[in-house]
Amino acid sequence: MFPEDDNYYEIALTRNKPEPITPAKKRVHSKKFLAKKKDFRIPNKIHSDPIDWQARIEKLENYFANISLPQNSIALNPCTTIIDVPGFVESHLTYIKNCQRSSVHLPYLERLEKLMEILESTPLSLDSDYFL
Repeated sequence: MFPEDDNYYEIALTRNKPEPITPAKKRVHSKKFLAKKKDFRIPNKIHSDPIDWQARIEKLENYFANISLPQNSIALNPCTTIIDVPGFVESHLTYIKNCQRSSVHLPYLERLEKLMEILESTPLSLDSDYFL
């Protein structure tokens, strides 16, 4: 039942002892790591050229005021479907009129321009890929 060797327990106890803690070595960095950090941010091209908000908004207002908007859904892009086109136009025009001159609000303007482009290029028929 018990091992016959008297040193068995001493050997077992010495095997389970943790290694002594040694102080950490000082790391020496090579010059390539001490070089200046590169700026990996993507430049914001929206701020680089000024946006003529008023002219673009007037163009959109004139266009949407002079056409009859479709009542069916329109696929603006593969991920965005406009279900209520008149409500979309009204809400987006109101938003960009009140919140212009900020790049945060630019997608609202661009979505309206994309809708205008789709409506200009596509005849209002049900067999179009844009109309659902």
